[in-house]
Amino acid sequence: MSIKEQKIHEGIILYTETVNSKEIYMSILNDMLKILYFTVDLSGSVGIKMKESSNLINIIEIEPKSKVVVATLLLEANWKLSTKFRYATKPPNAQTAQGFIEKDNQRLLRKIERAKSEFRVKDINCFDPSMISSKLGNFVDPFFPPLDSSINLGTDNRIDAVIQWRRPEEFFQGDFKIFDNIEPNDIKQGKLGDCWFMCALASLAERPELVERLFYTKERSPEGFYQVKFCKSGEWVRVTVDDYFPCFPKDIPIFSRSHGNELWVLLLEKAYAKLHGSYALIRGGWAAEGMMDLTGCPTLNIEFSAVDGQEMLKNDEIWPLIKKHDEDGALISASTSGEDRFSEVGAPQKNGGLVPGHAYTVILVKEVLGQRLINIRNPWGNFEWEGDWSDKSPLWTPEMKAEIKPVLDDNDGTFWICYEDFIKQFDGVNICKIDQYQELRIKGIFERKLIGEQEWVSSKNYFIVTSKKDTEITIGIHQEDERNYGVDIKRSYIDLGIVVLDVTGGGFKLYKADEVVIDRQVELDIKIEANKPYLIWPRTSGCALSRPTDAEPAPIVLYENNELHPLFESTIRDIFRKANKMLGENLSYIEFTALMKKVGLQYTEEEFKEIVDRLPSHEEGLTSDGLVEFIREKVQSISQEQLRQWLEIWGYDQELYSIQSRYYVLTFHSHQKLNVQMKKSEGLDLNDKIYEMLMLKSGEKKGITNGVQLYCLMEKASSTFTCGVFNDNSHKVRITLDCSNSEGLIFSSRKNLMDFTIDPKQWKVLCHCQISRTATACKLKPNLRVARVLEDN
Repeated sequence: MSIKEQKIHEGIILYTETVNSKEIYMSILNDMLKILYFTVDLSGSVGIKMKESSNLINIIEIEPKSKVVVATLLLEANWKLSTKFRYATKPPNAQTAQGFIEKDNQRLLRKIERAKSEFRVKDINCFDPSMISSKLGNFVDPFFPPLDSSINLGTDNRIDAVIQWRRPEEFFQGDFKIFDNIEPNDIKQGKLGDCWFMCALASLAERPELVERLFYTKERSPEGFYQVKFCKSGEWVRVTVDDYFPCFPKDIPIFSRSHGNELWVLLLEKAYAKLHGSYALIRGGWAAEGMMDLTGCPTLNIEFSAVDGQEMLKNDEIWPLIKKHDEDGALISASTSGEDRFSEVGAPQKNGGLVPGHAYTVILVKEVLGQRLINIRNPWGNFEWEGDWSDKSPLWTPEMKAEIKPVLDDNDGTFWICYEDFIKQFDGVNICKIDQYQELRIKGIFERKLIGEQEWVSSKNYFIVTSKKDTEITIGIHQEDERNYGVDIKRSYIDLGIVVLDVTGGGFKLYKADEVVIDRQVELDIKIEANKPYLIWPRTSGCALSRPTDAEPAPIVLYENNELHPLFESTIRDIFRKANKMLGENLSYIEFTALMKKVGLQYTEEEFKEIVDRLPSHEEGLTSDGLVEFIREKVQSISQEQLRQWLEIWGYDQELYSIQSRYYVLTFHSHQKLNVQMKKSEGLDLNDKIYEMLMLKSGEKKGITNGVQLYCLMEKASSTFTCGVFNDNSHKVRITLDCSNSEGLIFSSRKNLMDFTIDPKQWKVLCHCQISRTATACKLKPNLRVARVLEDN
């Protein structure tokens, strides 16, 4: 008896056992964690019969980690063997897969519990990984642990796969680095549906230094401790992650990975997922958002189907725009129509070889010999355009090749397309204006204000900007991204807008303004003259700063078994960002005590130092993780009822809706140094002054009642309405505005019946309202009543 062993493929071993001169057994060992469908084809053999099949072909299903006889050969005289093997695999059922990794999972769970006790009291952003205990061995992130919550938190559309968290040395073959030679083709998208983020990464990878500057950790960490940064919600934030990545059981990463043994793609995707709360929360999006988060630079998103986009197409403004930005070094991407729910194994279904719902990188924009051409890259490295000017197009004459010197490889993911086809095949274009800017970032806050019977939401501050030289400025207002866990649920977007006033000589003159939009940021480009002061007013109607009118009561258990509810933890981090007046990673003693004084607690500097020494903190103060742990300690000694009272004082209702304030980050990007002064808006009555200007410019007159003119300003981009009046009388009047018969609207004031007293020849903003997200129809029916105010002689 003799046995020969032959490797068919990784994890598939053929054993040929010769029993005697007339009988041979052929067995297959499936050493993979996948079901194997194996075909033995001996149909070309002579003098051989197969016990299992009369036609010498046998197809057999082999379970993972199993060895099965696939052919019993009966030999005749002068036999001759001819073999062909084919195979296919599929994942095993969930129960079987879990069984193979159960022991590994149990070991990891025990390590996570040790990590919680070891790292929850440390500031991991400033932690020295060499101090990790020998008992733990390597870093495990307690704030984004290798558990299902880090995959699926915040989504009903769960990622349905059996996942094993593995470290790089377990799935890479050989040595590995963070980055070796950064290039767009490094990126291999997995099964997450985040091609918009992969596209943004591919755009950055065209310039490797833009990727490298995101990493605090430049070399491979033996402890698995890595730090990167993103510009999120207008501010640069540091993110620390471990090196456990979601993988197929005993196999490669299930989401993104690199083509070589490099970590940079996996680390950035994991850190970005942590920043938002889970991997599932970064599915589907716009490449422009990813570019802004990766660079901090101003971005421009043009949708060809939108009104503005249609107007630009009509006036042929898009081609010169993208050509200029390409020449200026901007990062440009474009998206096809459809949902971003495709993985790399998906195939194009229409539009030539383009993939629906996919984001592509624009590499080069050229106008040569009367042809307007665009060079584009698919981050996947395949699925290319197959029409005019594609790799095999006959339009590539020797003259055009000589002028452009194109690389025409039909399997590298890059292709050329003419502008006319570009605007037909793509939905829009995203432009990230990379440059060497003078950059300023300032935190501000929108607050709900109540004086007497008047209620409104406005910025606590305005800003005066000057420059010693004429310059162009991009001004941005950023709010917390709804993609972040808890935001869409409890702190949905409020509308944002920017107003710029020329305040030369102490006057107020409208210089430039945009409509308010409901988005994570709004940007406005302006040109300013040297040494002239300009007033910047961040504005909002504040209508969404409230509990949704259709929200069902859903009490939340804030904490249980020493674990905080994820929505409660999200709220604590929002409280931190509001209390943290300056952009930074910690609360100072002054900021911390101001926050706690609101709920009746006072701390000395010595007591604060003891808290800082005990919990995650920098030397300067308590971090966001530190405030979470501080509250976790407090819940051991106070009731949930008392904790809800604290939350109400801090501006949250019983179900954690933010109803009193929202923070924002104001950004300035310019090529000249700017001087920006932050001033309190109290007593200036800026809101009424600015809306007077906006109504006179763009509002509609809606009738006069007893000498009082009613105006309505509609801002279509956000479906927002503002009602205001001008008292043209020579006497005071009392205005009653009754909007109780309106439908499908939410109001900035929490009352539908509002009373105001207005002096003669004065303006007054009465209310803001906005179409509700859930409205099926809307009606604004303002009923205005005017009465003269009798004054004593």
